[in-house]
Formats: sequence, C-alpha cells, structure tokens
Amino acid sequence: MDLRPNSDEGKVEALAAYGNADKEMLSDLKAATFINTKILGIDFHEDKLVKFYDTDYLKKCRLKVGDENFCATVQTYLEDTIVDYLNAISDIHPLKKLCLSGGVAANIIMSLNIYERTNFKEIYVLPPMGDDGLAIGSAILAALEHRQDLSWLQNYKMPYFGDSYGKKEVLETLKKFESIQYIDLGESWPDEAAKSVAKGNVCAFFQGKMEYGPRALGNRSIVASPIIKESRDKINSNIKKRPSYQPFCPSILEEERSRLFGKSFSHKHMAIAFRMKKKHAKSLPCAIHIDGTARPQFVEEKDNPTYYRYLKKLKEISGYGVSLNTSFNLHGRTIVRTPTDAIEDFIDCHLDELYIEGYKVVRV
Repeated sequence: MDLRPNSDEGKVEALAAYGNADKEMLSDLKAATFINTKILGIDFHEDKLVKFYDTDYLKKCRLKVGDENFCATVQTYLEDTIVDYLNAISDIHPLKKLCLSGGVAANIIMSLNIYERTNFKEIYVLPPMGDDGLAIGSAILAALEHRQDLSWLQNYKMPYFGDSYGKKEVLETLKKFESIQYIDLGESWPDEAAKSVAKGNVCAFFQGKMEYGPRALGNRSIVASPIIKESRDKINSNIKKRPSYQPFCPSILEEERSRLFGKSFSHKHMAIAFRMKKKHAKSLPCAIHIDGTARPQFVEEKDNPTYYRYLKKLKEISGYGVSLNTSFNLHGRTIVRTPTDAIEDFIDCHLDELYIEGYKVVRV
C-alpha cells in the first residue's frame, strides 16, 4: 500500500479499522507525549520523539507490524492523545459543547472518541474544517474587530455557500452535448431519483448552491442504495476509483436517528461517526464501516427540502430513509462546480443517471 503525502492522509483512518494497534509502537509514541497542564497544550519529550521523524525507522515499523496495524497504531495514538487533552481541559472548564476545526478535525473516528470518552455531549465540526475554513474564520474575526452584527450567522445551519445555476443555464449546457438524452421532470425529480436508486442505480445530483467544505451534502452528490451490497464496490471500483477499504457516508432522515443509533446527537455535516444498532447495520451494509460505525448527515426538511423529499421517498419504498452519499467527482478531479463539470463527469464514468436542476440525464 502506497499513500501519497498531502493527499491520502485520510485513508489511514479508514484502513486503521482493519487492524489493531501495535502495543510496542503505541507505548513508545505515548511515552514521547504528555499533556502540559500549565499551558493546556500537548507537549513532547524530544529525545523520545526524534526516532519517529526517521523515515527508515518508520519503514521498519511498518514492515514489522503490517499496513493495517501500522495505521491502527497511528489512529489510536491520535484518539487517546486528543481525549486525554480534552479531558484535561474539561477538568478546568467543565463545558458540554465543543467546536473543532483544523485538518485533524476531519478525522471522524477521533470525534467519535471525543463524544464517547469525554464530557462533551455536543460536538460541532466546522464543515470546511481544513485550510479552506480559514476564509470563514478570517472574515468573522475581522467582522468582530470592526464590531459588526453577526447575529445573522445563527440562521445558517448548512454550508451551501457556493455557485448555483438556473434551469435556463443548465438547459443551454445540456444542448451542447450530443451523447446524452434528457427530460425535464420538474418538481417530481426527487421521487423519480429515489425510485431509480432503490432499483440499484447509482445516480448523481446537481442542485442549488454548492457545498462549502469537503463533504457533499446533497447538492453535488453521488447517491446509491445502502441496502444493496454491491453499491459500495460499484462506486469504489467503477466510478470513484478508490481503495475498497474506504467507507461511504450515509445521508439519513433526522427522524430515523433514534431508530438507527443508540447514542447520537443531531449532526448535519458528516464530520463525526456514531455506532449503528446491529439489527439495522445488517440491513444497511453499505452505510457502515467494518467497525460498525456510520458517518451520517442527518437531514431535516428545512436543511434541504428536495434532498429531504428524496430520502422520504426512499423510506416509503425500502423502509429506510437512508442513502449513500459521496462527492460528485471522479478520481483525480475536483468536485463538480458547473453544469459542464457535471455533464462531463457523468459522461466519463459509469453513473447510471444524472439529475441536474430537475432534468434527468442519461447517456445515448
């Protein structure tokens, strides 16, 4: 297994679920790390840490323990360190709500550990949690410094801040492509899409304003049935070209949350995992990872009315208001932004149908 720097770090978390932390390596990592309660920071014993900056040493460790166990060691070290750090903070500041940002906050199993092993009961992860979120933070900081009224921010629950395109623009774009056929379904498109997905088709959605951040939340999404076992492999191998061990996130009706999960809170951005009840996990094999966790987007009608309708229709058909949901892009390409992007990606891969601003598109 070869992972690329500054690209594949997220795959470590996925592969870690297939292994177990190596006791010796984990012990050495923890021995090099301590929580500095004087400054409430994570600190290190440099003399014990230095060997982990030696590439040759790490290669030997990887060869000795295997890829899965190596990844599990790194993941466990992260989880335990952050949990210890936040518990130290909680002892001094006994709060129940926590906001996370920064690249490490993209590690959803770390966030699950925070939820299960600390006193924080509600965790908010900024949807663009990486460097892209710096723009939001910088703008808010500047507004505060200039004493601007930011009360309007509380009305924004979903990060739909990107480009949007009207039906006229979409139609003009559709007419430019000879290898497709399309029909205007109007307001009925979510119902028709649900019927198609329930039959086993893998479809793409392009609607409304583009999501801001790394998670597709129904507006630039590839969707499929989580009930049909072949869905995950079909997307991984034929469409996204991803390793088979990488899981997909499910979009789930908020009203299904307590039915499917024993312990959770209303979370809308696919930035934390919860443990699905086993009886439902068996019925939704593509919605969970090998460790029994799901990384959900809980959807209410006010969040995204058309996407909510799609999930409601799925529940009517299958008994579950749950859909696989991954970003609408091909491997090596950025998430689609324009109608042209959407149609070109649709043509170039094995998607069955594209639903774009009410139009249903198929290949000729």
